[in-house]
Amino acid sequence: MRKVIIIGLGQIGSRHLQSLAQVKTPLEIYGVDPSIESLDVAKQRFFEVDIGNVKFKPISEIPKGKVFDFAIVATSSLTRFTVTKQLIESNKIKNILLEKVLFAELPHYKAMSDLLNAFNVNAWVNCPMRSYPIHYQIRKKLDNSDPVKVTVEGMEWGLGCNSMHFIDLVNYFTNTALKTVDSSELIPNIFPSKRSSYIEIYGQLKCIYENENSLNLECVQGDGYFRRMVIDNGKQSFVYDDSRGVVTHTIDGALNEEIPYRIPFQSELTGKVCEDVIGKNTCELISYADSADQHYLYVSELLRFLSKISGQTQAICNIT
Repeated sequence: MRKVIIIGLGQIGSRHLQSLAQVKTPLEIYGVDPSIESLDVAKQRFFEVDIGNVKFKPISEIPKGKVFDFAIVATSSLTRFTVTKQLIESNKIKNILLEKVLFAELPHYKAMSDLLNAFNVNAWVNCPMRSYPIHYQIRKKLDNSDPVKVTVEGMEWGLGCNSMHFIDLVNYFTNTALKTVDSSELIPNIFPSKRSSYIEIYGQLKCIYENENSLNLECVQGDGYFRRMVIDNGKQSFVYDDSRGVVTHTIDGALNEEIPYRIPFQSELTGKVCEDVIGKNTCELISYADSADQHYLYVSELLRFLSKISGQTQAICNIT
């Protein structure tokens, strides 16, 4: 029986657990969270979907001296480095999946790379948009001889915490590296997040990749939620309509086709990642090394932005 550990059983961690509860591979899962309430919710969600192949052990502290085939760290960004370091140094971890935004402090990116190499841990980052069937379909239709220009706009869609998803998606679409992130058009203010100790940002972020590929991210304040993504690629464009579940594909301004899609839940994704990693030593997600490069540019620019508006050097980017 393969052993798995999940650190952090909040909203996202409990959904990872639900997905693992439905795999065919026999698993023994250790679920770690200091909150009794989170452990209780996780147990409830586990038994809602459990098909009988998995044993779940909820505990309040990271164990020591264990061997885990797969680990997931789903804590918040402020604690993720410390928790991951403790997990790796106290146990034998073969493979690990880290949530994003990865870390709040820039030195932690190189330190984690060194730690993973020292303890021979394979690592990925949970930016799952690249595994969605609709994005695989779109990627096949893109012509990379023309720049790919992606725009994401809307209201209250979480610019700070969700931008990394789209930064990673453009990397997947184009197979080009992120070069710069520009925060000059963000609203020069810090807004409280719904999560305690964290902040949110509004305005516009511009990201430039190799080969003139680009990503423009814009989010405004408001009373409701709205988000739209548009991909311009030479003579063709793709417009995502989340409300209808349809991507409209036009060529030279004329309708070519409408492609239906559905965004999968996290509770539908993690099980496949786990089985792919355990069975094939790989998965569809981005590696830690590649994602850390993107994260470093993103977090660096946000720290520059926060330092500018606060008037003093900021070393911690408290974006969850």
